[in-house]
Amino acid sequence: MMPIRYPADLPITLRREEIVEAIRRHQVVVLAGETGSGNTSS
Repeated sequence: MMPIRYPADLPITLRREEIVEAIRRHQVVVLAGETGSGNTSS
């Protein structure tokens, strides 16, 4: 399995640690981001 990489030029990367902590503390976490912020929709 390839490790997940977080490109430094994506805005979401700046909030990575905050997001990880929210996921650890809460059963449900909703993230919303603008186009180009590093989110993915498939």
